[in-house]
Amino acid sequence: MEAKKLKYNELPVITFRWVRANDLRLAEVEPDGAVYSRAHVVSGQELLRPFEEIHIEDWLGSYPGTNEAELARIVNEASVTHYIQSSAAGEMVRFHYDLSGAEHSLLELNVIEVRANESLNVLMEYVGDEAATLASVLNLIRVAPGGVLNLYKINHLPTGARHIEQRYAKVAEGGTVNYYSIELGARETIVHYLTDLAGDESQGHLKSIYVGHESRIIDLSHQMSHWGRKSRCDMEIRGALTDRARKYFRGTLDFKRGSAQSEGGEVETVMLLNKDVKSFAIPLLLCGEDDVIGNHAASAGQIDEDKLFYLMSRGFSHEESKRIIVESAFRPIIDQMPDEALRERILDRIAMMMKKVNS
Repeated sequence: MEAKKLKYNELPVITFRWVRANDLRLAEVEPDGAVYSRAHVVSGQELLRPFEEIHIEDWLGSYPGTNEAELARIVNEASVTHYIQSSAAGEMVRFHYDLSGAEHSLLELNVIEVRANESLNVLMEYVGDEAATLASVLNLIRVAPGGVLNLYKINHLPTGARHIEQRYAKVAEGGTVNYYSIELGARETIVHYLTDLAGDESQGHLKSIYVGHESRIIDLSHQMSHWGRKSRCDMEIRGALTDRARKYFRGTLDFKRGSAQSEGGEVETVMLLNKDVKSFAIPLLLCGEDDVIGNHAASAGQIDEDKLFYLMSRGFSHEESKRIIVESAFRPIIDQMPDEALRERILDRIAMMMKKVNS
């Protein structure tokens, strides 16, 4: 009997059904193998606080998650939990999860608190072997007035796994969240981010890259809700698709009543490296306030032939030229990773994926 399919990442406002992009429907994947207990804190142990101090309901608010079932599963069953609190020194907490061997499933819940006028850096990296099945993560974030959070996520999971990340942030007056998401792995990648820019002059910035190959599914749902006056946001997503990969991007800018003089923008650019790929982009602009500026754009196309010809005229092969063009498009975002070794790992992964494309 076919497994029941669940809805993931349903649009906040439904569009035409024939578009087939209102949501993603997949069968649920159950965690299996041993409960994840592998050491994963690379640095920043001193910023971890007792998780028992947390009342999750206070942090969740009305966040719907990618769907009700997945949200409830993490809240009730997460085996890895952290309560991370900033310090005046602006240090980094770094996690490295390895879903290989017997521990090939992960249910993770993080509560991240940035206190007033402090900063915090958090880096999460996910790897594994072909046994990996599921990495499902919920991040609940609160940034106090004047606080700054830099959150880096790198998904290197193998092609047999499903990766789900749900993220909800509430940003107070003058606070800022900066997200950097690198999606280079997993058979299915499902991302659901909701950021409430609650305070005046609060800011939310997202930069993300992805590569889809073979029959991967990448489903990205990003929403920035402006509540405070003079709040600012921008989303920049860059990707490349080949083989039979499918990608959905649902970007929502939501200007609530009272968010006067706020400004938001979203841009998605994707390179289509094969005629069989599917790319759906649904930029959505909701406006309950008239004194705001909202910009959105999405573009999809093949590699620029002039650039390809130029590189090949300099002695590069056709395959090398394509890789250089893809890497150069991603480089402005990769360069914002916090250390050189990480940047090299990301570039190596992209090169490996491009090699498979060309082989």
